Amino acid sequence: MGDPNQRDTSSLGGSEANRVFEVALSLFPAAEAFARRCQLSSDTAHEAIMEAAKRVVESQTSDHYELKERIRNLPAYLFSVGRNLMLTELRRKRDEVPIDDQQNLVSNDTRSIESVILVSEIVRRMNPKARAIFRYRTLGYGYDEIARKFKKMGVRATGASLRSELSKATKRISEELEESGISNP
Repeated sequence: MGDPNQRDTSSLGGSEANRVFEVALSLFPAAEAFARRCQLSSDTAHEAIMEAAKRVVESQTSDHYELKERIRNLPAYLFSVGRNLMLTELRRKRDEVPIDDQQNLVSNDTRSIESVILVSEIVRRMNPKARAIFRYRTLGYGYDEIARKFKKMGVRATGASLRSELSKATKRISEELEESGISNP
């Protein structure tokens, strides 16, 4: 009768449902290999192929005969439907954020907001010179470049002295905030 994989399946009946599932079972190794490439479990591959077979059988028992007539190569059709189901699962998993990660995101956002507030409070409490150093640093200037800016304004400073001044101001204010119950980021 020729290759059973190439057999015309347009006349699937009740006895043919078993054949559909047998063909589906024969596709497990290929489906598992595809699932591994997509970093999905072999269980996902099995479920996808069995779901594809179930859909074919259900379509044959329903009043929709157009699918029955379109299936020329049952194994290829089952694998194609199974592959699409696995790709859908892959997209779902990629877009899904686990509950633990959602809690971490909220926690990280909260810490981030607290850090911004803390830095803002530190800058607000700095003396004008330390605040200017901080602003230049946030703009990407190095300490030596800041020292040159200060020299143009008539303030004598070296890069090392400016680094030390900013560090001391930040440390002093952080200690004040810790003593008042506000933690350091």
